Amino acid sequence: MQNFLQSEGYRVLSARDGTEAVELYSRHRHEIAVVILDIGLPRLNGWEVFLRMKKEAAEVKVLFATGYISPEIEAGIARGELSGLIMKPYQLDDVLAKIALAIRSPATPDGRSKLDTISRY
Repeated sequence: MQNFLQSEGYRVLSARDGTEAVELYSRHRHEIAVVILDIGLPRLNGWEVFLRMKKEAAEVKVLFATGYISPEIEAGIARGELSGLIMKPYQLDDVLAKIALAIRSPATPDGRSKLDTISRY
């Protein structure tokens, strides 16, 4: 997916595990327009990463990539905390559409816009 998104003009930051994802987000959060998280990350799972990112920046836009919708993800969608869900196997047109929708969603609470940077964890 990283190569595909880069070929579509996005800058992609990627991490090997959940701990690295949180650290990367902390360093680059003002550059990141949307985060794509896999629920099955090593060290910290995707849901734990999401909660840490949300604690640091309530306005974080997160798309979960998964083959299974957990109760936490369902609840997050119902509460409007998540920007969307990308089901595996990936349909590339669907991925692009969901990213574009998340990026176009309302500006952050401080009114700043974000760059078209995607973090894939």
